[in-house]
Amino acid sequence: MVSGSTETEALIAGVLVTRGVATSEALATARERVAAEGGSVIDLLLRLNLVREIDVLRAFAEFYGTRFVRAETLRSAQVDAELIQRIDAQRAEDLGICPLRFDAVNGELTVVSSIPQAAQVASELRTLVGIRGVHVFVATPGAVAALLRRSYFGEVDAFSLVTANGAGPTLRGDTRSPAETMDDDEIQAAKTSTSGLRTIAD
Repeated sequence: MVSGSTETEALIAGVLVTRGVATSEALATARERVAAEGGSVIDLLLRLNLVREIDVLRAFAEFYGTRFVRAETLRSAQVDAELIQRIDAQRAEDLGICPLRFDAVNGELTVVSSIPQAAQVASELRTLVGIRGVHVFVATPGAVAALLRRSYFGEVDAFSLVTANGAGPTLRGDTRSPAETMDDDEIQAAKTSTSGLRTIAD
């Protein structure tokens, strides 16, 4: 496991810059704002309209080999109360995820994860919930934070803080980006992987 802004920025640059989603100049601007105001680089990129939500989500969905969920879709998502009991607020915030649904018949859990993802999020959820099947979709940090705030803390207007470009509030308990818990292999993969990507459906 790693922590710290250097590794986080390396991951973001590896995914966004090498795929042509963001420029080095845009990243530098976002980093300056984060240093002054806090928050995450990705959220600032979105808030300043230096990147498009759809492009960021596609890039990270391709990197992780999964699917993405736009903020507007999460606005209408309803989280099962049973899932909130099984995955408490602190653990959800620590992992940067919000549960979406549980298929009891097949024993499969679907969650949405803030990007970049925390390291080993699927395996940790398998252990936490006691099931083998975990599907992790990705969304912007602000969208996940808004869904967490509404589902766990009763902030019914949380999505009013989410912009049209997917920027939004921070997690209540932690202002770190979930990428600050990425492991070394994931950081290296982001910096070196530039081809052979699967197309992810909108």
